[in-house]
Amino acid sequence: MARSTTSLAKYIHAIRDSPREIYNHNLAIVVVSFALCGCAKGWDEGSASAITQLKSFERMYNLDNNTISNIVSFVNLGAGVGALLSFLLNDRIGRRWSMRLYQLVYIVGSLTACFSYGNVGVLYAGRLIAGLGIGALTVVGPMTIAEVAPKATRGLMTLLFNVCMLSGQALGVFTVYGCSIHISPAKNLQYQVPWFTQTFAPLISIILSFFAVESPRWIILSNKRQSALTTLLRLRGLPANHPYVDTEYSEMVRQVEEEDTSLGPTSSLKVVKETFFIRSNLRRVQLSLVAYILAQMSGANSVTNYLPTIFGMVGIKGSGVKVYSTGLYAITKLIFCMAASLCFVDVLGRRKSSWPVLPFR
Repeated sequence: MARSTTSLAKYIHAIRDSPREIYNHNLAIVVVSFALCGCAKGWDEGSASAITQLKSFERMYNLDNNTISNIVSFVNLGAGVGALLSFLLNDRIGRRWSMRLYQLVYIVGSLTACFSYGNVGVLYAGRLIAGLGIGALTVVGPMTIAEVAPKATRGLMTLLFNVCMLSGQALGVFTVYGCSIHISPAKNLQYQVPWFTQTFAPLISIILSFFAVESPRWIILSNKRQSALTTLLRLRGLPANHPYVDTEYSEMVRQVEEEDTSLGPTSSLKVVKETFFIRSNLRRVQLSLVAYILAQMSGANSVTNYLPTIFGMVGIKGSGVKVYSTGLYAITKLIFCMAASLCFVDVLGRRKSSWPVLPFR
């Protein structure tokens, strides 16, 4: 009986044809550890603006609306710099140690903001430091998941990063909401607890990373091919003579050899040249920029960052109601992100899956 040739059927058959052993606990640990990198961005987006609505925060800092807006958005300045500079470390010290470092930077920034005690300058510094970690984590997280995930489910596993990001956003909002109800406005803990709890996910991610394997592709880039093969075998849970492993390993080696042949020894300058002066790579950069610009220009992040303030502008009264409504918005984003990704990304492809979304935007 002939197989169906629809996109959905091809996707299902590709998963069924893959060895079951490749979906094992080693893969799960790596994917979960790096998917949790998304919690930093999501939790900050969900909680930062909501925290400024708490009466304890208003009492401690007594800031005007313009200053509050700057504090909420200041993290984006650090995030841009962190994302831009992350490539200097990602290839130099590996995916795991890079991720651990970025998580620690984010934790330091969050704790600095948490314990700034009315000092606006320290609060700004904490937001900037946290942004550096957030920006770098949004690079190393999806990149590593894409490198270790089986080809048939790469898009599905990369989705977990966004799930963690949007789950963190919802948790961040409802943590603030819970503190607004159960902690007295007379206590600094009301606004400190949300900032402190956002360090939990990074700590879990760091702990899990010590049980996770390194990306085999990065090990090959480090000229340790035997170690890369050993790591790939552990990651896939298959014997060395299995054709699936042989094909995947050969493909990794071929890609790295082609890069070495065209560019020679790797350096930061050569990475930049490879990115912007090789036509095939430049096309990838252009596609990435267009996709990211479309996402940012949609206003989704801006709405999330300032939603409690926007609710106040349209007449909704009470900090609790505004924060709760923001939480419902975050849950809605999570649900539709999962629905769209599961139904479109791997089934229709990356480009076609964006077509049904753009009219709604």
